[in-house]
Formats: sequence, C-alpha cells, structure tokens
Amino acid sequence: MELTPDEAVVPVLQEFVVIGGRQVSYDDLTGFIQDQGIFTSQTFSALQPEERTEVLYAAREILLSIVNGLSSIEALRDEVNNASTEGMPPCLPHELLALKPRDVLQLVLKFHDRLLASWNQNAIDLIVDQHKKLLNAVIKEPRLQTALARHNEQTDFSEAWRTPSIKDRFPELMEFCGGLASPFPPTRPPLKVIFQF
Repeated sequence: MELTPDEAVVPVLQEFVVIGGRQVSYDDLTGFIQDQGIFTSQTFSALQPEERTEVLYAAREILLSIVNGLSSIEALRDEVNNASTEGMPPCLPHELLALKPRDVLQLVLKFHDRLLASWNQNAIDLIVDQHKKLLNAVIKEPRLQTALARHNEQTDFSEAWRTPSIKDRFPELMEFCGGLASPFPPTRPPLKVIFQF
C-alpha cells in the first residue's frame, strides 16, 4: 500500500477521542472551529494537514478540560434541596454587627480580585469604612439598634437592608453583602418529590 503525502506526515486521527470518561469526535471539533466564524474557518482550512491536526488536538484538550471541570462542580444543598447556606459569610446588617472591622477587611481581601473586575478601588475601600459607620450608628442611634434587634436568621435579605437609614447610608456595604448572599436557585425537585408513589 502506498501512502499519499498527506498520510505520510499526518498522524491518523481516530474517529473519537475519550478523556476523563467523555468522548468527542474530530468531526465535531472541526465543526466547532468552523462555527467560530469566517476568519477562523478560513484560517483553519489554509493550514497544512499536520497543523490542522495540532489545532484539533489543542481544541480537544481545551474543550474536554472545560467539560470535565464543569462536570465536577457540585451544588451544595440542604436537606430539603434548597441552596445550602452553611459556611455562608454574614450578609445581613444584624449579622455584620458581630464582626470587627478587621473581619470585614479579611472578607473583602478574600474577594478583592473579583471585586476589581466591576468595582473601583475607592468603592472597595468604602465597604470596610461603611461597616465601621454601621457599628457607630447602632451605638449612637437606639431606634436603629432596636430595628436591627428584631432581625433573625429568618429575615429576608431585602427586608433587612430596607431597614430605615440602612440602605441609603451604606450602599457599597449592602451591594457587597448582596453579592455574598446570592445563592443559586434550586435546580431539581426535592428528592421526596422524585420518589413519591
């Protein structure tokens, strides 16, 4: 059997490749590359066969790595299949009263890189500053202290931050806490519903 020049330099691609229990066909990878637009499709087509093979190998590694990474994400659920709040940082005004400014600073530093993606440094600095002002306001304003004392673990985030003189005075602190308190919605029915007869 005589090899054509293309077969001599290009390793033979199997129809499917399997990595981490996932499989993808090289036809699908080629289609994915072509789906990226005219420029990408034309550039890919203009490559030498061995270069196309390298691109397909690279695309395979990237895509399967992404799929395997996404597949390993596991939602934390409580016993009734709601988003778990275990390990959730304090997010409500009355919970923040138990924190020292250094605790809030550590929380801000933990998420600093993420905050910089959509906040400027001045706004980030205001988070800790507003926490200090909240602590002082509660000491100086008995009505505020009384209002926050009514809150408990059953208090809704929106309700807690609607407390008079909280939302308008501490907007960056409220927005930061809102980001911390944003769990995902339930994605499947509770197990007891699945197994009902």
